[in-house]
Amino acid sequence: MLRANSLRGEHPMAASRYLREIGRRLGRMNLSLFESFCDMLDSIPIKAVLRAADAERRMVEDDLEKKRTEPDEYVTSVLSFCNFLTLAVRGIYAYLPGLPVEHCAFYRTVVQRLVEAGNCPLS
Repeated sequence: MLRANSLRGEHPMAASRYLREIGRRLGRMNLSLFESFCDMLDSIPIKAVLRAADAERRMVEDDLEKKRTEPDEYVTSVLSFCNFLTLAVRGIYAYLPGLPVEHCAFYRTVVQRLVEAGNCPLS
């Protein structure tokens, strides 16, 4: 009887603690996704940025499709910027969802570098 009560009392709580921990880890992992994406864009030559962003977009979409990651603000940020770049180089205006100010500031510097290098139209 003691065992049955323990199982009934512990498993739901243990599962919820476990799920919360998984959620925290995913959040940190997706933060790492954003940080590594920024590091990559900062470290590669400007002429490689568009190809790298396209490759990153495909990898993140594949991770989402195969449930290796969950959508959150970091995933949305990276995917939105990659899609924005894809459209911008074709001269197509794209809407970006509300992103954290820090993300926008970084993305602005990348776009500015692309424009200065002639890899992205001004308008």
